[in-house]
Amino acid sequence: MLVILDFLGISCDTLLEHFQDLSNGPLVLKEGLAVGKSIVLGKKFEMLNKAIVSEKIQKKLKKSYFEISTKNFEEPPTLNKDFIKKFAEKAKRMSATRHLLYFTVVNGAFERLTVNWLCNTVIFKGLHDLVLIVSTSKSLCESVHSKFNEKLACMFMNLPGFEEDLDWGEQKYINFLTIRAQLMRMLIESSVRFVLIETDSTWFRDPIDLFINATVIDDADIVVPSKGYAPKGDNLGFSPMLVESTNTSIALFDEINRRLLGNDSLYDQDVLNELCSMQYHGVVCRIFAYSEIADGKWFHLNERVKNSMKPFIVNNNFYVGLQNKETRQALNGFWFLTKTGQCSTNKVRRALKKRC
Repeated sequence: MLVILDFLGISCDTLLEHFQDLSNGPLVLKEGLAVGKSIVLGKKFEMLNKAIVSEKIQKKLKKSYFEISTKNFEEPPTLNKDFIKKFAEKAKRMSATRHLLYFTVVNGAFERLTVNWLCNTVIFKGLHDLVLIVSTSKSLCESVHSKFNEKLACMFMNLPGFEEDLDWGEQKYINFLTIRAQLMRMLIESSVRFVLIETDSTWFRDPIDLFINATVIDDADIVVPSKGYAPKGDNLGFSPMLVESTNTSIALFDEINRRLLGNDSLYDQDVLNELCSMQYHGVVCRIFAYSEIADGKWFHLNERVKNSMKPFIVNNNFYVGLQNKETRQALNGFWFLTKTGQCSTNKVRRALKKRC
């Protein structure tokens, strides 16, 4: 597979540093450069739509070539039947009282960010009772239980090869997306109303009422955030995603899974945007207001705008690399763990008081 890039007097490595992916992905990434999937995979040449490039770099574009090898397609591993049964049963029990579940899929690479998010949200009464973490890392679940509560729901999903960090855009990473979509499909089939969450986000306010009431007036099958940076036809974020357990939602995720399994260059967020735009099978997709759930653009807004918004949740996206994400949170006062990795609720309360 051949990818054409244009530049003058700039190495590929230098150019890559100016690209940031605009898609949301599960918390499994390996440390590294912030790059766009168009360049990593060479499967979609949509630089101007999928990446932000500095003006200086754009002016120096000139033809050059580099080659990326195409790898054989590998199907995602089959999920253990016993795990699937226990997963569905636990999800139904946990969501029975409030008719809501917070669901996420992570691996060992994001242990610190997951613990930081749990520290962030521990001050919201009863919120952790609704959290179901599925982790391919056994040690992550052990860490979560030791630092918080043994009752906190963290299920170990034994998938050899998926325990630790993955490379963005590689087949194994895309398979991880597919596995997550399969689990979401199982929740819908089990009549579980849930919110897919990412634990690198910061929660300023308890969003329980926002999620419970999101579809009261206007019936929708899914509700997702809008993007601050919105390339044409790609304005929907993937998380947090509120999913209603409807027949249409089942049809939607059947199609998402079908496409992901049949094409190793597709991402779940791309498929979602396309299916929602065409109202596939009559699906109704709605969005949360940007003032309710913001993305990584929020970090670049001036303080006056930030203070006027008061979002419930801010996603820590547009950054690839664990250190980048952690550093951004620390610089903005959203890193709530001590040097020894313990949760400091005092830090949480100070940070939230400033933003609420």
